[in-house]
Amino acid sequence: MNAKTLVVAALALVGAIVAFMMVRSFLDSAQQSAVQEAKPVEITSQILVTARPLPTGSILKLEDLVWMQWPAQAIAEPHIVEGRGNIEDHVGKVVRLSFGDREPFNTSKVVTRGERGFIAAILNPNMRAITVAVNAQSGVAGLALPGDRVDIILTHTVKDPNGMPHSVSETVLQNVRLLSVDQRSADNETVAKPGKTITLEVTPKMVEKVAMLIKLGTLSMSLRALPRDGDALANDLDTPPTDAMRSLTWDNEVSQLLQPNKGKKQIVIMRGDKAAAQDFTDNPKEKAQ
Repeated sequence: MNAKTLVVAALALVGAIVAFMMVRSFLDSAQQSAVQEAKPVEITSQILVTARPLPTGSILKLEDLVWMQWPAQAIAEPHIVEGRGNIEDHVGKVVRLSFGDREPFNTSKVVTRGERGFIAAILNPNMRAITVAVNAQSGVAGLALPGDRVDIILTHTVKDPNGMPHSVSETVLQNVRLLSVDQRSADNETVAKPGKTITLEVTPKMVEKVAMLIKLGTLSMSLRALPRDGDALANDLDTPPTDAMRSLTWDNEVSQLLQPNKGKKQIVIMRGDKAAAQDFTDNPKEKAQ
């Protein structure tokens, strides 16, 4: 075989290889296109998710929930699909179990006012709820609404060192969060209605104190103003109540008739188990003589 024949055979072989590679590349491309065309389009729906992390005790607001695209195959029964519910339907509910950011909203993790567990859900950690009876006067005429902060005043009768009875009013608890008035416990309650009972958020020790205060005398509430810069006590959701800043007022501070007479001296005489007070009044004329 001469050289010319070898060259022609080599060129033919190279041409065949190039043609084979081109055909193979074309077939692979066509196969990939067919696979892509056959791949089903992912179907999604809008479901309700949280707009931010929501810890336990959070009261849902309109801006806490948003609609988000979600794969249809990943939508579970508790999820709320757009068209089957509204964000407004869940405003005011309380988070019973915390949510993460962009977590699908699940109705089993929230509780609605009036349902069992609602008050327990809005309580701050390690706090307690206690209910006391009030009337229109002691309950600030219904002007205190759930979520407001109040001071608790005790009015009772005590005896002075001479055994004489006196009335006294004491501010015994300050900055107490009002959880409910009767059965109205919504955070967005706006209608003022005098109630017969109020539920307060206090510490475990304050629960015992309130139970004792009810036995000692009459309880009244005073409504605290919204917090301002420079206030001694804030009244945001996380600020606990306090009993450290107590004050009191005696009856003779508000009535001149109860002021002790000048020059009066009093001795308490004990006869057996009975006490008797004997007054001795200084007479300026007698002193002059």
